[in-house]
Amino acid sequence: MFFVAESITDQTDEFYQALEAFLGSLTPGAPFAAAFMRNSNGYVVDDQAFPALRIDEHDVFDYLKTVDPDVVVETVNPRGQFVNIQDRVDSVPTRSLRHGYDGMILALGHVK
Repeated sequence: MFFVAESITDQTDEFYQALEAFLGSLTPGAPFAAAFMRNSNGYVVDDQAFPALRIDEHDVFDYLKTVDPDVVVETVNPRGQFVNIQDRVDSVPTRSLRHGYDGMILALGHVK
C-alpha cells in the first residue's frame, strides 16, 4: 500500500477505515507492505490544499499489531537509515527530513 492512508483525511476514524479496507482486501496469511508519511502537514497541488492526519510510527504499530503481532514497523531517520521502533524507540527522527513531514514509516507483516 502506498496510497498513504493518512494523506486522504485529517480524521482518525477515516484513517483507520482506510487501513481496514486495505487489509480487508487481502486474503488470510497474505503479506503486506505499507508506507506512511510521518507527521504530515498535508500537501498542496496547484494551489489546492489537501488534508493529512499527523501520525507517527507508534500509531501505525499499535494498530497493525492487532492484525499481526509480529508486524515490523520502521522509520527513516534524518540520515536516511531505517530504524526498527521495536528495537530502538528512542531513535525516531527528531528533525524533519523535508518540509511538511518528518519522514517515512514502513510497516511489514501478514494478515491473520
